[in-house]
Amino acid sequence: MADCVSPVEIPPDPPPDLQHRLWAADRLALVDCRGLNRAKGRALQAAGLAPE
Repeated sequence: MADCVSPVEIPPDPPPDLQHRLWAADRLALVDCRGLNRAKGRALQAAGLAPE
């Protein structure tokens, strides 16, 4: 289980398209990380290795 990466730093006053791309990339990375951690937790539970 790993911590999810921190959001990228958005430069001050970026062009709107860059800001939207950075926000979208952050949100997708967070969703992927949480999904992977959830799957790892379920696999550990199924193997009887997760604490209760």
